[in-house]
Amino acid sequence: MASPIPKKPGQRRNANKKRGGEWQTLDGNPYEGPRPRKPPKLCAFSTNWWDTAWESPVSSQWEPDDRLEVVRLALLADRIGRDPERPMSVDAEFRQLLDRLGLTRKGRLANRYELPEVEVEEEAEVVGSGRWGHLAPVDDDG
Repeated sequence: MASPIPKKPGQRRNANKKRGGEWQTLDGNPYEGPRPRKPPKLCAFSTNWWDTAWESPVSSQWEPDDRLEVVRLALLADRIGRDPERPMSVDAEFRQLLDRLGLTRKGRLANRYELPEVEVEEEAEVVGSGRWGHLAPVDDDG
């Protein structure tokens, strides 16, 4: 059975051209053009979602029609944030639109978007803190 997740060019077993096109490495910058107006009176959950979606590097790949779908997603997010007894179809539609716009891992894989690698500084291990801080490491020899 074939894998539903598209593979990167270096991981492919054959050299046939894939239907979804080639991978696109995003530059890490969000969309900087005109945005649709944020719907008024959104709850805190949907306002936070709106800001996060537009700060995503994937937003630079959206077409004008996709940007209008973001407004629809914000309204769905508002319903999710306000109505705990909503039909499950609202959650399903929200998730499917997130996938289609590339705002989930599954959606980025399906659209063949690769996010730029982020350098993470290694945290120095703190010795002598926490629950077991009073214990010291020992050598395997003895």
